[in-house]
Amino acid sequence: MQIKKLLLAWSPVLVTVLFVVSCSNISPSKPSAVSSAKSLGPELARGLELYTKHCASCHGETGLGDGEAEYLLSPKPRDFSGGKFRLTSTESGLPSESDIVDTLRMGMAGSSMPSWGHFSDNDVKALAKTVKHLAIEGKVTRLKADDDSMTRKEALEIANEVFEPGPVVKIAPEIKSTGAQMALGKKLYTANCAKCHDDDGRGRKKTDMKNGEGRAIFSRDFSQGIFKGGSEGVNLARRIRRGMPGTPMPATEYTEEQLWAVVHYTQQFIKPGAQERVLQKQKLFVAERATGEVNANPSHPDWNNYEATFVPVMPLWWRHDRIEGCEIQAAHDGKKLAVRLVWEDSARNDSMLRQKEFTDGAAIQLSAGDNPPFFAMGSKDDEVTIWYWKAAWKKDLERGHGSLRDAHPNMPVEHHDHGAPGGPAYHTAAHAGNPVSQKAHPSAVENLGAGGFGTLTTRAAAVQNIKGEAHWENGKWSVVFVSNLEGDAMVSPGETISIALALWDGNAGDRNGQKSVTIWHKLEIQK
Repeated sequence: MQIKKLLLAWSPVLVTVLFVVSCSNISPSKPSAVSSAKSLGPELARGLELYTKHCASCHGETGLGDGEAEYLLSPKPRDFSGGKFRLTSTESGLPSESDIVDTLRMGMAGSSMPSWGHFSDNDVKALAKTVKHLAIEGKVTRLKADDDSMTRKEALEIANEVFEPGPVVKIAPEIKSTGAQMALGKKLYTANCAKCHDDDGRGRKKTDMKNGEGRAIFSRDFSQGIFKGGSEGVNLARRIRRGMPGTPMPATEYTEEQLWAVVHYTQQFIKPGAQERVLQKQKLFVAERATGEVNANPSHPDWNNYEATFVPVMPLWWRHDRIEGCEIQAAHDGKKLAVRLVWEDSARNDSMLRQKEFTDGAAIQLSAGDNPPFFAMGSKDDEVTIWYWKAAWKKDLERGHGSLRDAHPNMPVEHHDHGAPGGPAYHTAAHAGNPVSQKAHPSAVENLGAGGFGTLTTRAAAVQNIKGEAHWENGKWSVVFVSNLEGDAMVSPGETISIALALWDGNAGDRNGQKSVTIWHKLEIQK
């Protein structure tokens, strides 16, 4: 069965054609902002190139927050034209280009907005200039839509005035924390902050908040280090003083002493190292050369010989109770590459027999180029390779494919198969050729290719050479992927390849595009 264009956004499970149709119904972006940017100089042209490649899938071609991936994301991508930027340093609440640069470099913890700090300084500045340009052009489009008698010149004058950031909020130098200051901070926090962020700083109790667009929003869990603007004192002071436009977080009029007292009291909720475990920053992993043949057993003591690096993942649909990240190790023997992922998952989900059962899973995405495409699904001009491991397929290999009788043991036998055992009435996907639903799998890992949203494709049987072994114990999955080094992995000793990861938590209902992902990292194959 040809399955190309039946899958979405790293979705390694087949979905219905309805999803594909829904993608084609997304409101078309208006080309005016894009075309006009090309005539405004090389910096903006470079920024537009970067934006189109790395940002438009979420924020839309013209920055209206209507990209192809928008429906998969919560919080939703920013509509630049609305002027409701979260992280600003100005009295007006509108961002300076410096504010946008800082946001691009840091990313937005607590959302699917990653850090682009691995871009060069010039590229980050060009991208920031493009965001500002799209915000102004988007405002022009909306003004003219509201008043068709308005000329573009008039609308542009208004938009430029609207997006003038104005003076920076002045924050006094940090006051040293003392016992008296902490007591004052606790008093102010309890009176003004705890109603949303809770007494313990976890932000779990209040569930009826909405943002400026009317969408549900939740408070930050300070203990997990999730601060969109960073947890450094001056950043927190600015957020508390200025508030966060477009959210229920208000501005305050604290005195300098009160402001720093609240900052210090808030910081005491943060677990040591918590914020570092949240921030998406590009890392370099090294696949060390093994002394013998690489070991596919995830529990083998050989893996103690290789360095493990923790990599945070970000849920595309953010939630408090989530997989924080995983440890990655890699080794090769000159012929085969082995990559081991280890992550915490308190519930083992390895069945897909019932309608609302979803399997745990992990995927490795690879790009052989020096300049990889967008980290979700690649592009039509730059296809990526994806190795996807499914816990349910592992279970099938170990104990055989389950049946409806296993899922519904108390159902009258005549209701199981609706005719001949295994008949198509109750096994439609398998009889249609859906590879996900077959009773036998040669491996728990599937080799896939993708060249953009809606193009995920199972590769031919001849190239399904990726093997995988997994072990779940004491609330942890350990999975090893093994591939041919120069064939399947597309890399030779001494070379470097781009690598990104994705994890699915079946207990949380993860499937298809609902998952947790990383940005591109680098994997060096040691000589």
